Amino acid sequence: MAEEVPIADEPPVEDVNEDGTDEDVVYSVNSFGADFLVDGLISRLKSGDIFRPSFQRQFVWTIPQASKFIESILLGLPIPGIFLYREDLTRKHLIIDGLQRLTTISAFAAGRFPDSDTVFKLDKLKSKFDGSSIDDLDQSDSRRFYDTAIHATIIQQLEPSDDSSSIYYIFERLNTGGTPLQPQEIRAALYHGRFQDFLIELNTNALWRKIFGPKNKRGKDLELILRFLAFRYTREAYRAPMKTFLNRFMAANRELIRQPPQLMEKDLALRRFKWI
Repeated sequence: MAEEVPIADEPPVEDVNEDGTDEDVVYSVNSFGADFLVDGLISRLKSGDIFRPSFQRQFVWTIPQASKFIESILLGLPIPGIFLYREDLTRKHLIIDGLQRLTTISAFAAGRFPDSDTVFKLDKLKSKFDGSSIDDLDQSDSRRFYDTAIHATIIQQLEPSDDSSSIYYIFERLNTGGTPLQPQEIRAALYHGRFQDFLIELNTNALWRKIFGPKNKRGKDLELILRFLAFRYTREAYRAPMKTFLNRFMAANRELIRQPPQLMEKDLALRRFKWI
């Protein structure tokens, strides 16, 4: 039988979409600039040194939008920089801002429009590049494309050292255009690893699906499971805001090698979950 959890003096349950930051925390964040050639960015994207958030939001630019961006590079015009988060453990770089631009240059170099078999030909341009694919460029234009430098701001959190909550808020605020990211979508990107995989597996539990209903595309069902585990094992550490509490719990257990040790016993945790 599952172990009973005391319910007295429970902390307030805040809405899944709760806003706010932990005002008592003072962050120490290091950021520095680096210029990457387009050729180098494409290579790093292929190798995974620069990678997409794990929820992989779909490419949303139209061909004319993507064409305008490529045209700016070919004409030597200034283009916006990108933001990357360097992970301490892997030294890889997570794309915080610039996914559409990076996907566009990679797709143009590959000759195919993203998520399709369509040949990537520049469209609806007034310059000589209208109708051109990467293979149609002359040598000088091709060299200009691959040798263009794109500025990247690379961010690392120094303090506090036990989570990446400042990166969470930077990610949240930079990605406010279009459909705002949900908190669990951001966590899935920042704290990807064995714990995230564990949450996904728990989310397939048949009894849980009967309780919650169909899977939520924005990760709200995953966040409720995360809340249960966080309160089940570290409820005494709770203090508002909820976002920070969940961020720290997920960061601490990212690879299931830190406390609570019960989370390492995956089968046991799954059996307990079935009793909920």
